[in-house]
Amino acid sequence: MSFSKILGCIMLVMGTSIGGGILALPMVGIGSGLIPTFGLIIFLWALIALSGLLFLELTLSFPAGENNFTSIAYKTLGHSGRIMTFISYLLLLYALVAAYIAGGGSLLSEIFRLMNIHISPSVSGLIFVIVLGSFVIHGVKAVDYVNRTFFSIKALFLILTLLFLTPYIDLSNTLIHESHFRYIWAAAPIYLCAFGYHILIPTLTNYLNRQQKTIRFVILLGTFLTMLIYLIWLFEILGIVSIENFAAFLKNQGSTGEFIAMIMGIVQNKWVNAAINGFANITITTSFLGVSLALYDFLADALKRPKSFRGKAEISLLCFLPPTLFAIFYPQGFVLALGYAAICVAFSLIMLPALMVWQLRKKKMGSSYRVFGGSTLLFLVFFIGLALIILQILDRWHWWPTFNP
Repeated sequence: MSFSKILGCIMLVMGTSIGGGILALPMVGIGSGLIPTFGLIIFLWALIALSGLLFLELTLSFPAGENNFTSIAYKTLGHSGRIMTFISYLLLLYALVAAYIAGGGSLLSEIFRLMNIHISPSVSGLIFVIVLGSFVIHGVKAVDYVNRTFFSIKALFLILTLLFLTPYIDLSNTLIHESHFRYIWAAAPIYLCAFGYHILIPTLTNYLNRQQKTIRFVILLGTFLTMLIYLIWLFEILGIVSIENFAAFLKNQGSTGEFIAMIMGIVQNKWVNAAINGFANITITTSFLGVSLALYDFLADALKRPKSFRGKAEISLLCFLPPTLFAIFYPQGFVLALGYAAICVAFSLIMLPALMVWQLRKKKMGSSYRVFGGSTLLFLVFFIGLALIILQILDRWHWWPTFNP
């Protein structure tokens, strides 16, 4: 196995996980302080890496072409499990693809405007889908090479952002030294969404020739580096944003863009401005590529279309047309759906793999690879996923205390 291929897969895991949502992470957890926020991120990394390994056990238990999520669900949970899995993953993937199409269209529209070419975000979104979607249709190898380029650019912008922000960190900042554990519960389901890479595991399993040690290394290193980046980013923001700045932001009920504008207003540095904007823009492309690839393979496996030109055309239309239309004509509904995305993530990426592995082992269908811990670990993972769903529901009902400095 070539080093470049393994590196490309690690980049694909990180590129799919680290989306524009990294910019919004401090908005949710900043009021909790350093220790609760770091503890939550590390805990969720361990949980999400473990659930990824459970998915790996599942995909290695079935031959290539029969190891996607709907096929595995049918063989482990039966017909009802297949329907449940299909609906939950389809809603999650469509919502994510629609988000990146909307963001990519807005980005292209702004770039065209700087070139004195006025194109609406809707038309720019179509251009975005056609250009990047063509790589997705060609398969994981094409996406791998394109993603390496975009991810390298994104990594450069992110490194520059972290370096440029470092001199502005105030280690005496209140948000670093105070801890408010009562505020962290509402952040848990949202932070969980920042580690969503599982949809790639069936594709990576086949792409890496089912070499379990290599795939496990890609999952563990890719998620660990993602966690490390989140910790550094959150530490810098906690050291830069004062409690007064954050209080004013909460009072105005600001958006992600306004939060970033607040940071740029605090540091007053044009290089920071350029680095953050560059990172926010390019991150949409890597996330779109990873999620769209997973959606394309997911639909191809679920619908069993022939690999002819007509079959690929049908899968492509089903993959890109619904989220494109939804992003263009009904953005309000998408925003509402995103509010409950964490429920779908907790169910699809935490509870389902634990349940399917339990059934897999019960039916003695497993492969040579087996995740440690036995049934006790599977029950623990399942109930943690259930707890995360309950936390999100309680937060939607405003049952959790909110940070109010």
